[in-house]
Amino acid sequence: MRDENDNTSNGNLGGAADAGNRNDRATARCRGGQSENGAATGRARKSGPKGGRPTLLTDALRDEMLERIALGEPVRQICLLPEMPDETTFYRWILKNKDFRDMYRVAKEAQMDRMEEALIEIADDARNDWMIREGERSGEKLVFHDEAVRRSQLRIATRQWLMSKLKSKKYGDRVEVTGEGAKTEVTVNLSLSKDRLEELQRRRREAMEGGNN
Repeated sequence: MRDENDNTSNGNLGGAADAGNRNDRATARCRGGQSENGAATGRARKSGPKGGRPTLLTDALRDEMLERIALGEPVRQICLLPEMPDETTFYRWILKNKDFRDMYRVAKEAQMDRMEEALIEIADDARNDWMIREGERSGEKLVFHDEAVRRSQLRIATRQWLMSKLKSKKYGDRVEVTGEGAKTEVTVNLSLSKDRLEELQRRRREAMEGGNN
């Protein structure tokens, strides 16, 4: 009985050793860039899994990205989508592909036209210009919401700056300089000073308070 047990034990040890050797060989092949069946997993990992982010600029992908940009979606936000290229790939296409670069410029100009409409919406939105504040003695009182108005001013000023930079021929402030027999149109960037903004804000507040009395 002892001999049979010894043989069984030796057999089990031998099987375990064989299984360990197989596992070691499989691990070595995987580390070397191959799976157990010899497939080149290292090369597949380098090129990305099937269905991963695109690396080739197709017509359909180009049109979708440019449409999103023209409608106001930021490139950074577009490139966060798994079906879109990452930012590095996108800007590499911009640098190396002149046709795509020209189309991108047109899409950005269209984005500025859409931004023009957004300025009117922001300026006309007075929902947060006033708020109800409750005092200890006077009770509820309608007061001017200075912070909300300043925030709207910042949103408008930021969009105006972008529009003047990216589409200066249409949205940049122009000054005509006339010389002897010649007239030159110069585009300059004009911005309101902080004091001027505060003055306009004060006048608007006084006008609205006068209307509520």
